[in-house]
Amino acid sequence: MISDVLVTGNNVWVGSQGGLTRTNLLTGEFQTYLACNSPIKGGGILEIEKAPDNALWFVSENAGLFRLKNEEWTNYTDEIVSSQYYSKNNLQILPNGDVWFFADHDNEPLLNKLVRIRNGVVESYGNLPLKISAWALIDEHTIYFAKADTVHRYDASLQQVVQSYHSGNSILTSDDVFRQIIIDRNGALILPADDRILQLKNGSISVLSTPGLSVNKAFKDGVGNVYLQPYLNEPNNIRLFKYDGIKATYLKDIDFAPYPISDRPLFRGADSQGGLYADLFNVDSEFILYRFFEGSWTPVKSQIYPLLDNYQDDVQSDCNGNLWFGSRNGVDVKYTDGTWEHFSIEVGQYQYFLVWQMTVDPITCDVWFANNSNSSGPNVPGIIRISNGTVTPFLLGQANISDIEATVDGKVYFCSAIGGIGYIENDAIHYIQQLKDTTFVFSMDSDSKGNLYIAPWGPSLIKYDGAHR
Repeated sequence: MISDVLVTGNNVWVGSQGGLTRTNLLTGEFQTYLACNSPIKGGGILEIEKAPDNALWFVSENAGLFRLKNEEWTNYTDEIVSSQYYSKNNLQILPNGDVWFFADHDNEPLLNKLVRIRNGVVESYGNLPLKISAWALIDEHTIYFAKADTVHRYDASLQQVVQSYHSGNSILTSDDVFRQIIIDRNGALILPADDRILQLKNGSISVLSTPGLSVNKAFKDGVGNVYLQPYLNEPNNIRLFKYDGIKATYLKDIDFAPYPISDRPLFRGADSQGGLYADLFNVDSEFILYRFFEGSWTPVKSQIYPLLDNYQDDVQSDCNGNLWFGSRNGVDVKYTDGTWEHFSIEVGQYQYFLVWQMTVDPITCDVWFANNSNSSGPNVPGIIRISNGTVTPFLLGQANISDIEATVDGKVYFCSAIGGIGYIENDAIHYIQQLKDTTFVFSMDSDSKGNLYIAPWGPSLIKYDGAHR
């Protein structure tokens, strides 16, 4: 699953849950950046930005920030946030080279931080508004935060909010929920709400457009045009909103047809020539990223081949040393002899099997996979087992399985959002009455005696010995 796209000259940089890739559009040169050939590590690359000194900055899912300049890498991690509960997002870089991002604490909003890296020195800013949904930098002192239907202006030098826009002093209403803020080429703030797009300019908020759409992603091209990607179920088949600082344009399906392999493009970025980059995912396809330019689509290599998909949340080795990679609607295995095999999971149109966790049966060496998607189709399995090349589905219509664990006594435990903790034994499904209310877990593990240890939501740990909690 592609997270972000950045174009520098002829190079297309692609961040995904599988890592980082670079493709040269002229030569076709393709480079993957993984733990084996670069400092890139962790669970994937979420955001990519270019600094004024031509350095590239990358936000890792769980390994801090990476900087690449003149083939030299720098990793900023513990000095930024030492706690595993922080997630980093919304990387922004000022013309003076300052690098800013928001460090969101998963459990305690009072501990949220705004972080700046200037000349390699890391500094944190606090006293932020609670429950921030989006933010944007104007300059090194002026920062705007969105909190549901309120917009705050924050002075970084004072570390406090100095002005607020809300329903009592502006045209904002309780229906204006902001999840994105982006700055146009003239320095105005573009504020997409659920049914209209607003603009904050010269201290006043006005309506820029009323397309009646909710925005999923905002990005700019190399010349400052603003693009807003709506959610895919929007009316009138609107696929993209474009604003050049003067005029708003709506791009619909007909403007992009025919699509190469899909009718649901997820636009991820643009280049200075006007080329648009879209995720057109198709199972078993070598290409999922395409460039749309002057009425035609061109594939851009971004797959970390030969993996089925760049979406990766878990990898494990089975009893024989084969490596298993969980993917989206499929599973990849690299055998010890170096060959690969793909197992596709048929779930129906617009349904997903997202491998969140996997486990290896210590007795049979079968590999089990849990589906953590929200798909609810009748043919979507919550769990699959692969045994000697045969795929067997379980829990049809019950996705959202948060973890799975095989134990030495032949049971495969799972946590379902519907029935709580259960287990599969001899292909029969059982639910544990004592654990029916535990419908989400951070992790499950077991010991050599078959005892199950469960980490549910909140600061607690549950031990289950097969009979008692």
